[in-house]
Amino acid sequence: MAQAITYTGPVNVVFQSASEPNGGNTDVALGYSRDGAQIRIMPSYSDVKSDLTGGEQGVPLDRQFLGAIARINVDLTKYDLALVHKVISFCGASDQANAEAGRMQEMGKLQRQEDHHGYLRLSGSKANIVFKNAYVVDGSEFNVGMRASAYRLTFEAWMSSYGDGTAANVRQLFDYTTVDDVDPDNP
Repeated sequence: MAQAITYTGPVNVVFQSASEPNGGNTDVALGYSRDGAQIRIMPSYSDVKSDLTGGEQGVPLDRQFLGAIARINVDLTKYDLALVHKVISFCGASDQANAEAGRMQEMGKLQRQEDHHGYLRLSGSKANIVFKNAYVVDGSEFNVGMRASAYRLTFEAWMSSYGDGTAANVRQLFDYTTVDDVDPDNP
């Protein structure tokens, strides 16, 4: 069963490349959401069948956890439309410097293995959340009044199954820190 998390309050939305050839990271400050983000965590399970419980037609003997995916919806109320158009070209964070609005990545690209994922950083007044394996999966602009519009971006983030070599990052879906925990010299 999916678990819904509402990340309330104003939030800055930054999409950052996971890796760059020169060793640096490229921040893409997409904009600001006055309504926070809606985060839905969806675990994945597989039934374990057994002859003891009727085989394939019987009830499962157990259930095996196979990871989790988070679906993050953010309504940007203040945004840089040119940057948003680059991000919704689905090129991945590492390709944003060369992305063009409307030009898609090559078909067949592996998102995780070819470093097309990025860090999605939601920085709010009460807490910061960082998803380390995030992908843009949808984007649409909509009217919020006669003269204003907002942009809804949907990201998907995968649980890290391999980590970055440190035990702390294996099986991690996101980092969560309250503002009190943030080092002012290294946000």
